[in-house]
Amino acid sequence: FFPEGQISDLQRRQMTTVSSACARVATFEGGGDDMDVPLKRMAADRVFAERHGLCGINSYNFGRPAAQIVHYFWSYFRAVDQSGLKVGDPIEIVVPSGALGNLAAGFMAK
Repeated sequence: FFPEGQISDLQRRQMTTVSSACARVATFEGGGDDMDVPLKRMAADRVFAERHGLCGINSYNFGRPAAQIVHYFWSYFRAVDQSGLKVGDPIEIVVPSGALGNLAAGFMAK
């Protein structure tokens, strides 16, 4: 499932050009969060999930965390400069996150 008109053409092609009888893709109107509850219900229904061979696939793009890593370096050096720390001293960064993609960038920056 993906929200119609809310993903890049590359992501759409990655999901819709798979040549396999085991893969099915569907679009829906609304935002990505609109499908959370229905998908969780389908996955929680073990009989339904097994009968239909459900699994989840995410079209994660490395370019996104690669760009976010820059923010972590900028924040680190800014904190070092403003607090009198030395480069190499550890700091703690709190990351509010839904899908944890931003946290992945922070882990890679570390």
